[in-house]
Amino acid sequence: MKKLSYVLLLLILPAMLVAQNRSINKFYRMHKKDAGATNISLPGWILKLGAGIGKRYVNDEEKELLKYVKHIKKMKVLVMEDGSTVSKEESKKFMNSIRKKGMQDLIYIKDDETNVSIMVQEKKNTIRKLLIFVRDDEELVMLSLKTKLKMEDINNLIRDAIGPELFKKVEKKAAPKIPQA
Repeated sequence: MKKLSYVLLLLILPAMLVAQNRSINKFYRMHKKDAGATNISLPGWILKLGAGIGKRYVNDEEKELLKYVKHIKKMKVLVMEDGSTVSKEESKKFMNSIRKKGMQDLIYIKDDETNVSIMVQEKKNTIRKLLIFVRDDEELVMLSLKTKLKMEDINNLIRDAIGPELFKKVEKKAAPKIPQA
């Protein structure tokens, strides 16, 4: 009986790991051929090749940003403009399904017309999946990355993008105030 349990566990485990990304892939496949949709799916080696070529034509600041491309294993982009065919209810259902699969909100911004979600799935302090989902009344943008980024890399990327002076100001305001005895 014990051997049977182990065999069943070994058979079910890979299916569970694949299921964690199934919602994103299903949404992408379902809408990539919709009218007005633009979709791009690139493996990591193409991104690395492009970054290697691009380094010759950019300034030093942009070169620093390109170093993070080596951590991306796969990228999918779906852009739907001019009145997206995806309803708000379908978007909400999609977001709830990926939360149930283990994705966590890193940043969530809700405005009158626009919702922006940046979600991650971590394993051993490494971001394995990053999803950026932006929806407003007229367009929808989904960027899905399979990565091996550390949270430290994300902080460095933000620091490089906004500049060290502004990052220090944001970091000071965001740091919790610990009462002193």
